[in-house]
Amino acid sequence: MHANDELPAARTEDFFTVYDDQASADIRVMEQAGVVESADLIDNTEIATGEIRVPPGKKSGWPIGVTFALDSSGLLNVTAVEKETGERLELKVDVGGMSEEEVERSRKALSRVQVS
Repeated sequence: MHANDELPAARTEDFFTVYDDQASADIRVMEQAGVVESADLIDNTEIATGEIRVPPGKKSGWPIGVTFALDSSGLLNVTAVEKETGERLELKVDVGGMSEEEVERSRKALSRVQVS
């Protein structure tokens, strides 16, 4: 997800194993550390980590689906699913954000704004 995406927001992406017969995959959730988006790990902060098992005997490139869902209160739910067995890894991270009251106040304030 990106800065200023409308909340709630969700995104699903497939990630893939690197080696033949890989037994597990590390799931690392990164958060942008600066004001500019960057794909370089050094420019980001790890905020959650977990591991999911991969069935034995799979070739490199075996898919693992990962869904990122961020709600308006700042709760990030990350769900990784190994597609053959259905094994799931769920990570929950409170990344901050506005309270429900702050969201509602902001919505009301924005509804009064007229753009011409």
